[in-house]
Amino acid sequence: MSTATSVGSSDLPPPEFQTLKLPAHHELRFHLPFNVVVTVKCISGLAELAGRELPDKRAIDLPPGTRASIFSFMGCTLEVSQPRQVPGHHASGIAAASDSNPLPVVSEPVPNTHAVMVANMHVALEQARKTAAVSGLPGPRVMIVGEPDTGKSTVAKTLANYIHKLDKQPLLVDLNPENPTISIPGTLSLIHLTHPLDPSLGLCASHPSLLAAGLGALPLILWHGSDQPVREFDKPAWHLYERVCKEAARACDDKVAHDEHVREAGVVVDAPGGIGQDKINWLVDVFKINYLIYLSATLPTLPTLPSTTQLIHLSPVPGVQPKDRQFRKYLHLHSIREYFYGPLGASIPSPTAGAVIGRAPLTPHNIAVPTSIISVVKVTPVPGTEVDEASGEVVQVEKIDAAPNTLVHSILAVMNASGSGDVEFANVDQVVGANVMGFVYVSDYTEQRGKVELLIPFPGRLPKTKLVAGAVKWMELA
Repeated sequence: MSTATSVGSSDLPPPEFQTLKLPAHHELRFHLPFNVVVTVKCISGLAELAGRELPDKRAIDLPPGTRASIFSFMGCTLEVSQPRQVPGHHASGIAAASDSNPLPVVSEPVPNTHAVMVANMHVALEQARKTAAVSGLPGPRVMIVGEPDTGKSTVAKTLANYIHKLDKQPLLVDLNPENPTISIPGTLSLIHLTHPLDPSLGLCASHPSLLAAGLGALPLILWHGSDQPVREFDKPAWHLYERVCKEAARACDDKVAHDEHVREAGVVVDAPGGIGQDKINWLVDVFKINYLIYLSATLPTLPTLPSTTQLIHLSPVPGVQPKDRQFRKYLHLHSIREYFYGPLGASIPSPTAGAVIGRAPLTPHNIAVPTSIISVVKVTPVPGTEVDEASGEVVQVEKIDAAPNTLVHSILAVMNASGSGDVEFANVDQVVGANVMGFVYVSDYTEQRGKVELLIPFPGRLPKTKLVAGAVKWMELA
């Protein structure tokens, strides 16, 4: 067993601050390369990041790769550090080269009326929430859709954080396996927001660092296994996506039915961008959506929505820059690295007032596991992409050899599947519907020893031996 190293906030040079006045209804936009950290402190007034208020007079680190805006309704004074490069980080130069239109790392204050529109929408949804409560009905289910790079995830996180400000606990559903908020690429997730989302951390709300610090929540993570855009899925990939979405919708219904906090607060669904209108309608139906928020410059004509669904048109979030394929690829690599090593250079704020704790240390380890004790499967379409007449399934579970070199550099999902044998694990429901406990990275395979080398986020043994492969690859760089 060997230990890998990571970079924390204590390894960074001390920040050099400049003071900036942010007028009312203005924002600062951050466009950080993947090897740069910026520190921000609100020293007077109020400011927020995706609906989460910045702590008063307490520094937070915006980690590498951050693309976000700090907004103020009433005006505030901020201290913003000069960009600091993360020591020894291999990403130097890659992020800047990936942008076709490089922007300043920190912008000048920019007017933003869009945030007021989102706040007004939140007020209207809260009124709908109160009306539903009087009638004994659950809170609204809201889904955000639109074209790529229009700010859908920003709106979803902002609405979820606004609900949490009212001492309510919504359910956030992330249906975007390409660039998820809650977990790593290749997943669909649901998380009960007992704590607000903190975009300044630059990592998923279920990350081991947050759980160790008492700031995270255990999500339900479902494995799809592809980190490609949903809008580019072929028919077999969409069949699998539908199957996993149905499991997510079933879990959503169960949470609303049995958790009074979620029933009151409602559900916010972050849908993938650029999908067709028929697929939007399918998601609306499966997740029983009451309010469909469509982000676009002009509202397209949608097929008839259910009578219980209200369509709301919202212009795209200003300042969102298109992400080219190279940038998205590196975003995936960075996200996976962050899962195993923790956020580069970021600190984690304590829930207690005034305190700041360092990044909860992750000590990733390489472990050697005999191939004879693990079971690796992959969910694939039924041959011919037709429905299996016996089971009615469009996907099947295919057992694969844990030994071949084709698994090297793969991300495998560690499944909390019931049953102890291969027969149980070959069942589609057991695999597609099982919660993901975590992930391992296949770093090497030694044929002579009959063992695979796996990277795990914490020292210890592999908690489960049932693993599911997909198409998500990663290569650890020095």
